[in-house]
Amino acid sequence: MTDMREVCLILDGEQYVSGGLARPITRGEALDILGKAQDAGLVLQPLNTQRPEAICCCCGDCCGILGSIKKMPRPADYYASNFYAEIDPDLCSGCQDCIERCQLEAPFMKNGVAAINLDRCIGCGNCVMVCSSSAVHLKKKEAATVPRKI
Repeated sequence: MTDMREVCLILDGEQYVSGGLARPITRGEALDILGKAQDAGLVLQPLNTQRPEAICCCCGDCCGILGSIKKMPRPADYYASNFYAEIDPDLCSGCQDCIERCQLEAPFMKNGVAAINLDRCIGCGNCVMVCSSSAVHLKKKEAATVPRKI
């Protein structure tokens, strides 16, 4: 795969394979693709169902949906996520890696350390992956969102 900016993994896609739009991959290949997407800072977005059939790997510059929601003042209102990022200011080194990595511009600097704008945070965890001081963690929201069954 030459370009990881926007990839969609079809998990249960016999119709896509039979139509020549996809090829079967192993679980290991799927995990490798997801790892590369995560390393590239893409937002992993499964379909919002209890048994998702696809996972999109999106960039806020290339993906129409993520790019549009990024322009909204409260992107978190448009995502059914059970998590949000939280930064421990005592551990934050002020490196700003989380700010550079976030697709939705949720982290910001305040008094020399990073903080999170919860109106913008969709709980993707990209900021957690790049924090060398382990200051950023995902926290579970009190009210859980349960995806629909299909």
